[in-house]
Amino acid sequence: MIKPVRPRTTATADFDDITDYYLAEAGPAIAQRFGSALMAAYQRLEGYPAIGSSLIGEFFSRPGLRSWPVSGFPYLVCYFERLDHVDVVRVLHGARDLGVLLNDLADPEV
Repeated sequence: MIKPVRPRTTATADFDDITDYYLAEAGPAIAQRFGSALMAAYQRLEGYPAIGSSLIGEFFSRPGLRSWPVSGFPYLVCYFERLDHVDVVRVLHGARDLGVLLNDLADPEV
């Protein structure tokens, strides 16, 4: 069953920040490549929402939280699988302190 991806405001802000960084530091081609890679990750999750690793949720005591890598970039899509959609909560660099960033995560939306 296809489940549409619904990025939260925080995930959209992450995307904007990452894109701005790549525009400033690496140029428009890399920023565009990141956007395409993120959209490919979203498309993969639409078709296979359970594909992501549940380790991030287990490690940070966020039951149901999963992660999926953005191919070619050091970022993770952090999300919950819902009955009718994929709830993307953050897009985070894998080397950041994920515990701190996910600690402020609001209760899962249904």
